[in-house]
Amino acid sequence: GLSACPQPLTRVRDIGTTFARRLYEAGIGTYWEVATLPNEMLAEVLRLNEQQRQRYDLAEIRSDARRLAEETQSVGRVWDGTPPDDLTALDGIGEAYQRRLYEAGICTFEGLAAASPELLQAICPPNRLARPDYAHWIAQAQARAATD
Repeated sequence: GLSACPQPLTRVRDIGTTFARRLYEAGIGTYWEVATLPNEMLAEVLRLNEQQRQRYDLAEIRSDARRLAEETQSVGRVWDGTPPDDLTALDGIGEAYQRRLYEAGICTFEGLAAASPELLQAICPPNRLARPDYAHWIAQAQARAATD
């Protein structure tokens, strides 16, 4: 299906922040899209030079992206290109929670504002170190969505 949220492509083997940004700029934002890109197109989007083409195994990158698509139950998901909001701007949401929310398809203040505390608890369960205040996340997101 079509998703308004990109996935955190830095989780794919050999994809760092620079390569992830190049993929997003090209409109590629899901593990499935990376997994199904022909090697030559992937090399072009990543802007690999000759040395990098020797160093990186594009088939392995694509295979790892396929594994992640299967693990996150997002086989077939395609990103619609909507730029996500930085949810870490909200009190209580760090990189790890933002990654989980993006993977679950919540990547805008509007999307977070419309979520239930129960859904957020399922996506970002409390643990020994963190007891998220989901209602506070929603309230902050509603305020941000209203001003956008």
